[in-house]
Amino acid sequence: MKRVKAICRDLISCMKMSLIIGLGLILLSGLVSLIVTKANIIHTLEGVRGTLFVVGSMGLILGAVFILKKRTEKEYDHIEEWRKKYQIFSFKQVMIIISGLLIIYGSLVDLILFYYS
Repeated sequence: MKRVKAICRDLISCMKMSLIIGLGLILLSGLVSLIVTKANIIHTLEGVRGTLFVVGSMGLILGAVFILKKRTEKEYDHIEEWRKKYQIFSFKQVMIIISGLLIIYGSLVDLILFYYS
């Protein structure tokens, strides 16, 4: 039961982090898209969707590379600091979860585009 609570706590932390990153990406790419497309909301949402998909996909690729890469002793230097924030998940797992959530956010923007355009 203790492990399940720790996993849930880590997942909630990942969700919070992905919301912060996702909102930052949405605001940044939304502002740039608004300026470039001269306030066309459909094109702005398409730009936001593309940004979320690209960043999420790159994060998944980077997470896969980290999984395939052999561990070094240098990684263990900061393990105690990492365990204070995430008890169960490793850096690779957190990166993959956050990237997957960014892709889900992009899918939600795509759903909005599908129904309202």
